[in-house]
Amino acid sequence: MKYDIKLSFLSVEGLNFTNFGDTKFEPTREGDAVDMRKGCEGDAVTLAKYDQMDRFRTTLQPSCPYWEQVKNWEKNHTQLSLQAKDNNTGDSYSSTTAYVLNYTAPHDGQDGEVTFVCEEVH
Repeated sequence: MKYDIKLSFLSVEGLNFTNFGDTKFEPTREGDAVDMRKGCEGDAVTLAKYDQMDRFRTTLQPSCPYWEQVKNWEKNHTQLSLQAKDNNTGDSYSSTTAYVLNYTAPHDGQDGEVTFVCEEVH
């Protein structure tokens, strides 16, 4: 099955970011879900960890009208709501604890990138 970019959606604070990009959003997760160790008597101990962070990276064209908004969110450390859905895979994500982690503004006609980081994703 061929991947169709038009079937993936990324919305932040109600603004649809996927209308202004040539690439799909890319979700990644950092941090481990569990930590396994050996106890003092050699028994396995599994500790649940709750410090995972999810990142969503998207590419935006220079014509995207949201660049100033992205800069303000990043500068002010604004907490954002993020919704993402990939109808190619059926995956969907939602977070009310998203922030702009970083961005690369477009230059010389090239697309820019925005990376959002989320504390909790459902």
